[in-house]
Amino acid sequence: MGILEDFRKMLADIPLWKELGTAPERIKALEEKVAALEQLTGGKRPGDSCPYCGAASFRLDHVDMHGQREVWKCTDVACGKSKETRHDLMNKPRGKAGTFGR
Repeated sequence: MGILEDFRKMLADIPLWKELGTAPERIKALEEKVAALEQLTGGKRPGDSCPYCGAASFRLDHVDMHGQREVWKCTDVACGKSKETRHDLMNKPRGKAGTFGR
């Protein structure tokens, strides 16, 4: 049994082997944390951060104008603010370019 004991001593000196011994407890703790977070969010992905109150409850409320206008709303009861995004106005020149002074 001398070879087995020497092998066990050699494994005990390897840091990764020591870490593998604690893996089952750490995995169980992580599974419990994930289950608690899933229960907290109700299985849904948390919303984006609200630019007004900072809560992770900013969600897309509705889209219209063939996807060119989005309305985002904070679902936090204390805030409830909304923000409109217009994609048809972004990065487009307003009016005719180059008409002044010519």
